Amino acid sequence: MNDIVHIPTSGMIIAALIVVVIAGAVQWLTKRDGVAILWAGIRMTAQLIAVGFVLEFLFSANSPWWTLLILTVMEAFAVLTVFGQHKGSLTTKMKILVAGSLILGTLFAMLIFVIGIMQVDNWWDPRYVIPIFGMIAGNSMTGINLAIRNLTVGVEENRLDIEQALIYGATPRIAIRPVVRRALTAAITPTMTSMLSMGIVFLPGMMTGQVLSGTPPLIAVTYQAVIMVGIFTSVAMTVITVLALITRTVFDTRARLIAPKK
Repeated sequence: MNDIVHIPTSGMIIAALIVVVIAGAVQWLTKRDGVAILWAGIRMTAQLIAVGFVLEFLFSANSPWWTLLILTVMEAFAVLTVFGQHKGSLTTKMKILVAGSLILGTLFAMLIFVIGIMQVDNWWDPRYVIPIFGMIAGNSMTGINLAIRNLTVGVEENRLDIEQALIYGATPRIAIRPVVRRALTAAITPTMTSMLSMGIVFLPGMMTGQVLSGTPPLIAVTYQAVIMVGIFTSVAMTVITVLALITRTVFDTRARLIAPKK
């Protein structure tokens, strides 16, 4: 069970040739996207090789300071990626709220998972912290993107209903509540769908990787189950926090609706 099948060089060459063939076919059909596919494959390979060397160093160093540095870099990239998805639509105040929600949600969920669920001796152990944080931050980033997009679109599309509710005496929180509910549902639905179909419709990548590397299936299943709990916890906390904070920024001090920037 513990024998690891190493992928030979010839296997890697075959994989690369498959990408080249597909890119060529797409380029012939679309006249443009084939080059993008090749670039994506090259960039992915370079990034993964670099990450492999970094992880080798971190695992051997086993230092809390190096782990904190990597977590800071990963969190910064996650925040900047969210900002990049909403260029021009986020005010400075919104950016602060989004960054704070993402940082607090992902770090809190990671600590719960590592310390409370896995009960690792050293919370900063890079072998556990970095891969887990990557999965948590990536899914939370997707959730927060969906929440912001659906909230922005929902406020714009339901502007008249919200303003009418305010005229009839509703508080800003009550007037915007239907939009917030829809934004929350849209943000957590992808994670919930993955949880519902996992194990029946598909086997997740982490579990598949563990099984292929020789980990007994029942142990791999246990890891995958608790990691999904950690991911869902982070997504839910991050999305709920950001929606609760950002909704306050779409009203002025006199409880009047402010049209969000596009």
